[in-house]
Amino acid sequence: MEPPVHNPHDKFCRETLGRVELAREFFCMHLPSQIVSQCDWNSLTLREGSFIDEQLTEQTTDLLYEVRIQNSPMLCYLLFEHLSTAPLLKRFWLLGCMVRIWQDWLKREDRPDMPTWKPLPPIIPFVLYQGDERWKMSAQFADLIALPEELKRHFESYVPHFEHGILDVHDLPLAAMSDHVILGLVLSLMRAVREETVTDWLDINAAMLAKLVSAQTPTGLAEILFRYLLVAGGSNSVSTIREIVAKLPYKEVGTTMITFAEQLRQEGRQEGRQEGLLIGRVRTLEEIVGAIQLSDEQLAKMSVDELNQVIVRLNSQLRQKPK
Repeated sequence: MEPPVHNPHDKFCRETLGRVELAREFFCMHLPSQIVSQCDWNSLTLREGSFIDEQLTEQTTDLLYEVRIQNSPMLCYLLFEHLSTAPLLKRFWLLGCMVRIWQDWLKREDRPDMPTWKPLPPIIPFVLYQGDERWKMSAQFADLIALPEELKRHFESYVPHFEHGILDVHDLPLAAMSDHVILGLVLSLMRAVREETVTDWLDINAAMLAKLVSAQTPTGLAEILFRYLLVAGGSNSVSTIREIVAKLPYKEVGTTMITFAEQLRQEGRQEGRQEGLLIGRVRTLEEIVGAIQLSDEQLAKMSVDELNQVIVRLNSQLRQKPK
């Protein structure tokens, strides 16, 4: 079951890097070449579920991939972080995620046809960071542990040691890579949205976007890019879009952007009305149950799907309530 998506950044990450072909490119580019060369990348598959602590789901999303390396399983775990500042305990959270992944693995692999225990697969944890500030922290877990300097070497056997990969979108060029066009557009747009340089990104990548719009390959990716640009990039008014489009040399890009902007405006009106009705229903059910469980601010941030989940939960509580 796919976890709920709480914001446009998470949605964009899942809709792009949740595609096997883009994830394959990403990992082949950013993992150590010695590991990449030994993997069967045709075997790469996305595993279901999320392994983030429930308290962190509104600020982080994750993707777990499995690939074969020398005929054994290996797990590539991508954690997407879009907090305004890099969290100091990110390595600690990652350790918890890795433990939950191994726990899930043991549950799935504990089958009658596998009577003998097998070693756990290695996990390569990787952080994709889209915060306001540049990533400046260590990627070594052991650096979180306070140890007397003169005794460090004696503690080495007792302290967990692992390092996570890190890609800070601030370090990427705004121009998409010519040999990895689609992935380059995805990652550079993440940077442009965070740094509020979407107009520059459009100018620089107009030719590539025009080709993408005309080819529509992979399916629907142009729409995903433009929707994220419009929703998260602060340019979702049609008048603003028209100003940007007037500066672009490629009519296909401009026409597509205006079309998506109009669709988003219409969808926003419809969803706004629907959310208002659902919030009213939540409040009514809370009164009947006898407890206000969510603040106005929490409800306002919820999507239609999330509000429907709250209504299902409240109805369940209502059925269990003594008459």
